[in-house]
Amino acid sequence: CIPVFSPEGAKGQIIDAEVAKKEQALERNIKKGLSVLETCEAEKDYTTVIKMLTSGDQPQRVCLKSAEIIGEIGNTECIEPIRNAKFGNDLIQKAADDSVKKIHERFFTRECPYCAEIIKKRAKICKHCNQDVAGK
Repeated sequence: CIPVFSPEGAKGQIIDAEVAKKEQALERNIKKGLSVLETCEAEKDYTTVIKMLTSGDQPQRVCLKSAEIIGEIGNTECIEPIRNAKFGNDLIQKAADDSVKKIHERFFTRECPYCAEIIKKRAKICKHCNQDVAGK
């Protein structure tokens, strides 16, 4: 005798219909979110990407992709909402921080170590707080 199993068989657990529905809903939300992000990336719509990243109601995969995309299409206006958001996930937080670094590199800016305002990378004195930021 040779046992024959379905794709769900031999997993050692009973399939719960409610759990299966939740997983299917999650997969639909992920597909929908990734589709929206693809459109936003093509149209350079950073506003929608920021909303998806910071709203907290998107699946983690969508938030992670949002963080990656915003680093490519975002501008310096995107930095403050990203910095103020609480992601609750280390991977998403790291991706968001990396995106902020990419934005700073692309626009030759940085954040003042004293007042956290965005200044030019070459600045020696912060135009917002008048602190000496040369070499910092």
